[in-house]
Amino acid sequence: MFNNPYVILLTITLIITSASYIVEHIYPIINDFYKINFTPMFILRYIHFLAFIYFTTFLVLFNYKSTDAIIYITLAVLLSSSWKILECCIISYYELKHYNVDHNEYLTNYHPCLCIFFREYQDIAISIMGIIMAFTFYYILAYNKIIPFSYKLILGAIFTYLFIDNVIQTRIYNKKLKYPTSSDSFINKYL
Repeated sequence: MFNNPYVILLTITLIITSASYIVEHIYPIINDFYKINFTPMFILRYIHFLAFIYFTTFLVLFNYKSTDAIIYITLAVLLSSSWKILECCIISYYELKHYNVDHNEYLTNYHPCLCIFFREYQDIAISIMGIIMAFTFYYILAYNKIIPFSYKLILGAIFTYLFIDNVIQTRIYNKKLKYPTSSDSFINKYL
């Protein structure tokens, strides 16, 4: 059972998600912790931790020479694209909406699930995870023989653009964006 990397990934995520509730119960990040709806929050937080753990432990859990690598590359490009298009992490946005707070008071670099464990160091944690994700992405492109070279060039260029743009906007220019006022805002800005 625990020879399957997906089972290991899902189990680790469940443990960390559960631990986050215990830690948040003891040290709440937002004062109205007891007013949240736990079921949707648990699901959102589980998905968020699943993404963090998957993108940072891929080289440990999975075979980078297998078709698992194609899934990783696809998800990494989709994730980076969503950050560019939406200008925030959509999971963090919905997670914040389940707290009894005005989510517009928070900047888009605020991730409640990471803040639980890392508090004021969550930006450092995000940066380290981003570096690991980029390293893994380029490592797969360099050493995976399944992905055709032309696709590697295209995917590498797209990911590099998205990743560097995110770093420039958030780290170098210190672009501080607030979360959108409503879910419709994500779509309306492109209409």
